[in-house]
Amino acid sequence: MLAGIHINATARPASSMIKLMRYTNLILLVFVGFATLFSFASMKYSNGAQAGGAVFGILLILSFNLVPLYALSSDSTLRRLRFAKRYAFVSLLLALAIMIIASASGEQFDMPILLALAIVYGLPWMLNFFAFDKKIREIRTRAEQAANTSKVEVSSITEDIRNKANYLLAHWRGDMSLARSYWINGLFIGHIFVGMTGAFLGGILEKSGASLRVIAGSVILSYCIVYLIWLWAMVGLARSAARHQSRGGSALVAVLAQLSVGFSILIIVVRLFNSQIPQLQEFFLIASGNDSMAKVSITRSVKGDMLALRGTLGEGSSDSFAEFIKSSPQVKTLILNSPGGRLLEAQKIADLLKTKGLDTYVEEQCASACTYIFLAGKDRAATPNAKIGFHQPNFPGVHGREKEQATQAMLNNYRQARLPEQFIEKIGRTSSDDMWYPSREELLEAGVITRTSLGGEASVTAYSGMTTREEVIATLRKARIWRLYEQRQPGKLDEVADLIWKMKQQGAKQQELQNAVQSLIKQEYTGALKTAPDALLAEYGILLVDGLKAASDISPEACAKLVKGQLDIHRTLPPDLITRDRELMEKVISTKEHGKSYSMRTPEFASAATRLMNYMTPLHKKITEDLSAYDKQPALQCEAVTALYQNIQRLNEKDRHVVLSGLVQAK
Repeated sequence: MLAGIHINATARPASSMIKLMRYTNLILLVFVGFATLFSFASMKYSNGAQAGGAVFGILLILSFNLVPLYALSSDSTLRRLRFAKRYAFVSLLLALAIMIIASASGEQFDMPILLALAIVYGLPWMLNFFAFDKKIREIRTRAEQAANTSKVEVSSITEDIRNKANYLLAHWRGDMSLARSYWINGLFIGHIFVGMTGAFLGGILEKSGASLRVIAGSVILSYCIVYLIWLWAMVGLARSAARHQSRGGSALVAVLAQLSVGFSILIIVVRLFNSQIPQLQEFFLIASGNDSMAKVSITRSVKGDMLALRGTLGEGSSDSFAEFIKSSPQVKTLILNSPGGRLLEAQKIADLLKTKGLDTYVEEQCASACTYIFLAGKDRAATPNAKIGFHQPNFPGVHGREKEQATQAMLNNYRQARLPEQFIEKIGRTSSDDMWYPSREELLEAGVITRTSLGGEASVTAYSGMTTREEVIATLRKARIWRLYEQRQPGKLDEVADLIWKMKQQGAKQQELQNAVQSLIKQEYTGALKTAPDALLAEYGILLVDGLKAASDISPEACAKLVKGQLDIHRTLPPDLITRDRELMEKVISTKEHGKSYSMRTPEFASAATRLMNYMTPLHKKITEDLSAYDKQPALQCEAVTALYQNIQRLNEKDRHVVLSGLVQAK
């Protein structure tokens, strides 16, 4: 009969022991709870089961102080107190058993740690037992007093019990004191505890391995729960403040409490429209499978040793990548061409990449979130013209403090990749609306790339994904140079398309296709140069010198490849040189003027060549006479050929034209 009785009408003030333990349990709940949340949120979990275990652990640790606090409240019951005593006793035995097992297995406990555990958990546990007994005696005394009252008083007390039997309902109705409604339910539960817990649990969920779609749905659900709790806290506080004066409280305190409710509502409304509604809209798109960012496209090379990742890293990209990796055991390299996307998707791909020990390679672009993946590669190669970009993270509605925290999380990721602090600081200063593309030298110095590639490693060309001859024709027509070739030699386009399509049907490798196309372009270009007027031939000589210097700045190997016509200039040389080369090629192909041609066998060429050799050193003469003999010394090859074309520029106009014409004729 007495198990559910908790009477306030005739109750005496709680003893000092009970008050002491109320405050002790509340303080420990706050500090230990937040310390636990921080600790668990900083861990990394490999799967959902581990994350679920972490959440259970948090709730378990919080219960060590929450259960006693609830049992020692002013409206407690005998049943609640008995449960609290049993719970405290069992948890104490469990803790002792864990320590005994740990000691038996060889675990050593430091004295400061044991002392801290005794103060934080042992002493409060022991004192809680005394407080429970005092509280039980109080309730029994009050129950005996209630039994002696009149039926009217019993009815009144019973109604009071009914009203306060449910903590949530009691606050909602405004039955609690203003102090409890404001400090505990309003400030602590309605704002601090709910906000911090939501943030920490969100961090745990993010590290649990859950998909971005699940996380987005969980965030939406947590927002709903948070606002329901906030609404409960504010309504109860407003009602308690309205009754405060009638309970003998200060009118000023009641007004201040009501103003705080109004201020809280104002802040929430501003926050909703300024940040949370945009965030919720984006999370809803992700959770519903309609991410505003498209899922990345992944293709496999013919040999199965390369995967090409192209496009934005939208929701589901990491799942697609995991499937490809699972079905491609021979993969050694991941080719990247992405402007970025969802950081979580990029991080999951990066983690899988590290596990597999794959290399990464960039020929075109890898920016923003894509850099997470690139930096996970064991060998990280990029061509000189590859654009690897960094900036602050971005998400709708995220700014201010949230933006700073997100930026710091990103920078910490780069610190884990062991990038220099100065490099990381520059990333942190680059706005999310901007993009910092470090130079090749900066990337090498910072260790972002481990080597410079001269291109061609991706085995992917513009013709890779084509399935019909018509697609090949359409691709050729997009390039102005091929349209000019068609005007110069009608039927040329069909001839080239037939060649490419035949090679594809015969299973030619992508690099073989690329080399064949480049060879055709070079052949037609050289043929047109043989009859080009002097002005265009002179421009060609200057362009060669500039190209050799630019290639030499990359490496002697790059320069030697350019000399042999094997360098992919679009991946390596500076954009302005590529533009100049394309414009010159178009002028040469489309010109109707013709200049005089000179073979290397003509007397004019022999005479001009003699004057040219007067400018050359003996070593450079020797190298240019037999370049193939110096294939293992690319630096010397580059130096000699550069000197040759530089000295051609020193000749008079006629000799320069004769020599350049003769060299072109010999190609």
